[in-house]
Amino acid sequence: MGKKNFGNELIQAMEEAVEYMQGEKEGFVTHKIKVPDNIDVPKIRKSMKLTPTQFANKFGISYKTVQHWEKGDRRPTGAARILLAILENEPNIISKYLSVGRMPNATKPKRGLQGKSRKSAAN
Repeated sequence: MGKKNFGNELIQAMEEAVEYMQGEKEGFVTHKIKVPDNIDVPKIRKSMKLTPTQFANKFGISYKTVQHWEKGDRRPTGAARILLAILENEPNIISKYLSVGRMPNATKPKRGLQGKSRKSAAN
């Protein structure tokens, strides 16, 4: 039995994928996941006991985007919709698999002494 060559296997797989996409090859099974159309963002966020700011910070979503979703003037799409659908069913799943640090209580930086020591700020 000969040694397998990953590069050759990858090239063959890509050639088969192109043939399939061009309709030249049959017999492949494709899968498409069903993501709900209507995602209730406030319900998901409140079930996690998070403010809109905390929710946005925890999942890397802009606060303005969360606001728009909650007002209903925009709807989550793409990967955000999938993330929210997962959170709706498994609210702790992200924390379980990804490192999520503690969130600070203050959401906005304090004004004044940013980048300066107290001593240099007094001068």
